[in-house]
Amino acid sequence: MLAKNLLHSILFVLVGFAAGALSCFRLGVPPLVVLVDTGAWLLFALPCNLATGIIFSLAMPYRINPGRITRPAGAQANTLPAMFIQLGVLGVGASVFWICWSLKDRWLPVPIFLALALVALLFWMRVLHYSDDNANQRRDSLIATLMKGG
Repeated sequence: MLAKNLLHSILFVLVGFAAGALSCFRLGVPPLVVLVDTGAWLLFALPCNLATGIIFSLAMPYRINPGRITRPAGAQANTLPAMFIQLGVLGVGASVFWICWSLKDRWLPVPIFLALALVALLFWMRVLHYSDDNANQRRDSLIATLMKGG
């Protein structure tokens, strides 16, 4: 799980830098407060996504068949809950930004997101710590899913 989280973190950072670079190229460099606010929100969003990824991987495993990778995947059970998690993280971010900016304090989101990031980091570490136990409890269903023939 830690290796999966490391790969997802690297991809998260690469996509973030690519999106930021393209935005700066197209729209110009944003003010410092926007960069710091966004960075603080990303520090909150990443551990949330990593923790839910671990939970979904163990609760609803899915085997990718390399021979069928070009075909569209069928309905997966974790797609809808994952979308709701993403909407929740985006909703928290939008709410904090909206409240703070309506109060005319554009720097206030930084400490709020850093506090939320600390909570999310502790949650992720707890989920990661117990992932071995959870995987061991679901060992039979995980093996059955991963060993299933094409």
